[in-house]
Amino acid sequence: MTRALPIRSLALCAALSLAACDDGDGGASTGPIDDPATVMQGQRTGEQSASLTEIQAGADQMSAQGQITLVGQSIQAFAGQHQAFKAQQAAQSGLTASAAPLAEAVQAQVAEEFSFEDGHLRANVNYSNGMSTILYQVDMQIDQLEPGYTLNGSFNMDFDVSQGMYDIDYVYDATYENLTFDGAGCPVGGGFSVRYAYTLSGEFLNSLPPESRAQIEQSAAANGTVVASFGPNCGDVIVEGT
Repeated sequence: MTRALPIRSLALCAALSLAACDDGDGGASTGPIDDPATVMQGQRTGEQSASLTEIQAGADQMSAQGQITLVGQSIQAFAGQHQAFKAQQAAQSGLTASAAPLAEAVQAQVAEEFSFEDGHLRANVNYSNGMSTILYQVDMQIDQLEPGYTLNGSFNMDFDVSQGMYDIDYVYDATYENLTFDGAGCPVGGGFSVRYAYTLSGEFLNSLPPESRAQIEQSAAANGTVVASFGPNCGDVIVEGT
């Protein structure tokens, strides 16, 4: 399975303000997303991310893996909703686009490592069932406030699904920048960004003429960035994307 792409930190500009910002690599700037479902999923992902702070209580490996899985699935849903909205916009404009389906994480063989020390959470968690594999890589600093917590760091995923002669690779690189929770676990400051990329490959594509293969690969592939910023009050969220 291809390992998750290395994080290239997306600067959330001006304390994650409404103004659009460059993606840090000179690419397209993000802009406000006018899609209630994407905004709602951004809020849910922020709220779900608070579960990582619960790992501090006992640092039990199995319970930690469960929390990591829930946050990972929420990040996937956030990126997936953004891509679905982009595909809908493209279709209305007469362009060709498709939203990559969200594959389900299969919880089978669990391996790799987990550590939590002085608020620093590190984890490599693998799931596999022979047809799909998923890798969660977490490197997060969790600092306690009075009350609440802050999260800073990365949460990366590489999700590979093999279906017949097709192979789909989903990559999600999430960066948390001073995501702040109040005492009730509601996000009230900072935020996170998600870079995602979906690619299609496999024996079937390799058997096609180059032109046909390129057309299918282009229509199936997708990539982008989606950003959520929170506060100053519980329930305040701004979502931007490319």
